[in-house]
Amino acid sequence: MNEYLSDKEIIYKKTLGSLLGVAYGDAFGMPTSLWNPEMIHKYFPEGITMLLPAPEGHVIHNGMVAGQVTDDTQQTLLLADVFIEEKKFSRHGVAKKLLDWAKKLDAFETMILGPSSLKALKMIDSGVPVEETGLMGDTNGAAMKIAPAGIVHPGITMP
Repeated sequence: MNEYLSDKEIIYKKTLGSLLGVAYGDAFGMPTSLWNPEMIHKYFPEGITMLLPAPEGHVIHNGMVAGQVTDDTQQTLLLADVFIEEKKFSRHGVAKKLLDWAKKLDAFETMILGPSSLKALKMIDSGVPVEETGLMGDTNGAAMKIAPAGIVHPGITMP
């Protein structure tokens, strides 16, 4: 096997690693999503060292199995799809893809979305311009979904 990888192979491996990291971290944290440290310690006094199902009655993830990803990974992959399809990120392309996805999952009637995403998508659906939605979010779910932007625009290499 060649010990040197082409630029294309390096980009592929880093992209795959980044997206796998998103999915694994999401699935690993899923059982304790929205819980404070006291609640986590109460249910998992020894900590969490492997992928686990959501605890019975979890407010958002009830019924999810060990290793299952949440809406965060699903939305991350949707952003990657937008870039693959459009060769860029556009507000309207992202908004349309996310709105179509949310409607397909009946997300407006469930608790699958975070509060800021839900508010913004409802506004978009009611005709509010994309540029005006998301300005008054309550949470920062973007941190969970930004990996595709970092993959496409990895920053400046410093000397």
